[in-house]
Amino acid sequence: MIAKEFNEMTARHVKARLMPLGFKKSGVHFYLHKSPNILVFHKKTFRSMFEGFYLAMTHDFFRNTRDGKGNIKVPSNLENFPFSIPLLELKYQYRKHQSVLKFTYDTNFITRETLPTRKHTKRM
Repeated sequence: MIAKEFNEMTARHVKARLMPLGFKKSGVHFYLHKSPNILVFHKKTFRSMFEGFYLAMTHDFFRNTRDGKGNIKVPSNLENFPFSIPLLELKYQYRKHQSVLKFTYDTNFITRETLPTRKHTKRM
């Protein structure tokens, strides 16, 4: 399957499930804006390689979430979100802990993936 086919298939599936909930399309991502929160269904890629789907959240008062006209602009990289988690990990964490406050997964991309002092999240 080529990237175009994969993107079209994903968009059809996501539109059928998320659009009825109020999500809007922004590039390859889908977002729901309920001020001040922006919830994003994020398709993560690296060098054109698909790495997975994430649930990410940010706020509309951050500078990187508005364009020059003041309209919502979804950040394209996970490091621009204060909260992100792969969908499969989200399901696992909720099954195990039933509360975001008890998650053992690091939901901040910067501390999880890029800092030299990072501690890799261990599944419990």
